[in-house]
Amino acid sequence: MNIELDHNEIYHALRKEEFHASILQMQLEGAKDEQVLLRSVQWHAYKPQVLHVDFQRVDANQALRTKVPLHFVNAEVSPAVKLSGAIISHVATELEITCLPSALPQFIEVNLADILYLEALRNYVAIQTRTQKILTLQNLRSFEEILSPQRFVRVHKSFIVAIDKIDSVERQRIFTGPHTVPIGDTYVKQFYEAIRMG
Repeated sequence: MNIELDHNEIYHALRKEEFHASILQMQLEGAKDEQVLLRSVQWHAYKPQVLHVDFQRVDANQALRTKVPLHFVNAEVSPAVKLSGAIISHVATELEITCLPSALPQFIEVNLADILYLEALRNYVAIQTRTQKILTLQNLRSFEEILSPQRFVRVHKSFIVAIDKIDSVERQRIFTGPHTVPIGDTYVKQFYEAIRMG
């Protein structure tokens, strides 16, 4: 279905982050209101002009797959930043999720100060914080690209650990809070180099 939108209204709406990751109510003349999700935008090459916008109809009872922005907090309390002057950069700024439309968040807050480790579990990754375990449908490699190498190190094919949350290391085991994480044989050298630099 083709529709026409007011350019100024859609231009300013597209400048707001929440517009990109929210269920929107589309009111059409002569038809019932539709719930939609923004799928793509085509901009003019050099003018601040919206050329085309795609929306997807949303069924309230059917899960949808979309990307939501990541908001990183507490990067400044990292010892890598405070003590070593490291700069934390985020390679990825969004995460693909699957959920019902009513559960779609406008953003996902990642508290870097609370993450102890990440563990690959078949098709999921478990993010272990001080207080909870969060499951996500991403693979461990995608998190390895997102997380700062000054703060996190891959220690096993199934684990990434927060360097500043390591309490002790004994043989090939890391103790972080009440948890124990193995160090894989192929990751031993990389792990010790990372903690020396940190």
